[in-house]
Amino acid sequence: MDNLIYLFGAYTVAWFGMLVYTYRSTRKLEAIETRIDDLESSLNLPD
Repeated sequence: MDNLIYLFGAYTVAWFGMLVYTYRSTRKLEAIETRIDDLESSLNLPD
């Protein structure tokens, strides 16, 4: 029974890590897109 507790804990930690990684990747992508939009607007490129 103890093994199931450790297994569930490891499973939970793994999912939490995946969620944090996905959240941080999304935030980085949004920051990069914002920088690109700022550069495009400063260069007055047509849409």
